[in-house]
Amino acid sequence: MTPSVIAESVVEEATLDWLRDFGYNILYGPDIAPEEVRSERSSYQDVILDGRLRAAIDKLNPTIPADAREQAFKKLTRTESSSLFMNNYDFHKMGELSMTKCGRSASIMFRTMIG
Repeated sequence: MTPSVIAESVVEEATLDWLRDFGYNILYGPDIAPEEVRSERSSYQDVILDGRLRAAIDKLNPTIPADAREQAFKKLTRTESSSLFMNNYDFHKMGELSMTKCGRSASIMFRTMIG
């Protein structure tokens, strides 16, 4: 039996459909590329779309001071290690909330659960 091969474009389209179903606005990459009218980055090396991240932070945290939102932006966009492994580890640790209850420390992990 010959194994089935799924084309990358099939996976990409399925993923885009899935994201649309969750309410994401899908844009064609070249439309927001550097030097385009609707550009959202100065070069392809800019992995994070700063304007979108800032807008999301503002939308999710409208009641916190602007300097706290700026601090959150910096925390999300700056790495503290030259190790990719450590940077990924630190980023995912940001998803944990440490709490002290009854003298003991507990961690609550925020996760996105897909149905």
